[in-house]
Amino acid sequence: MRPLILASCALLAGLAVLLATSGRTGASPLDQAVSPTPTPLPPQCLSPVDISLVFDHSGSMSQNNKLVNAQAAVNSFVDTIDNNLDSNLSPHQMALTGFANGDAQTDIPLTTAADTIKQAVTGYLPSGFTIIVRGLQLG
Repeated sequence: MRPLILASCALLAGLAVLLATSGRTGASPLDQAVSPTPTPLPPQCLSPVDISLVFDHSGSMSQNNKLVNAQAAVNSFVDTIDNNLDSNLSPHQMALTGFANGDAQTDIPLTTAADTIKQAVTGYLPSGFTIIVRGLQLG
């Protein structure tokens, strides 16, 4: 795994997605729809980073459109990292770990294929109970 020297750029991109939902009425950013327009990364964020997404698709995500909104947020985040929207995250890599049903698994190991991450997230269905600890251990 490459050093996460500029991981703050990925965090900033993720915060941009969450901040796009803040200020609206509702208890949680996941209760709100996410704008599909990605925010471009600044040039200093183009150094390679490895990103591991940990995604909750447990049964509680079926309430208040949380799963749909979280999926949209991940897709927007991936598009932000895929700076030119060509489905190639290079020079970055991204992995996806999902957790539900009392278990977690790495569904997509590190890859540069943005569409692979987005398709996997879109395919998640809510089920079972949350086990965030296992998701974080794997992610």
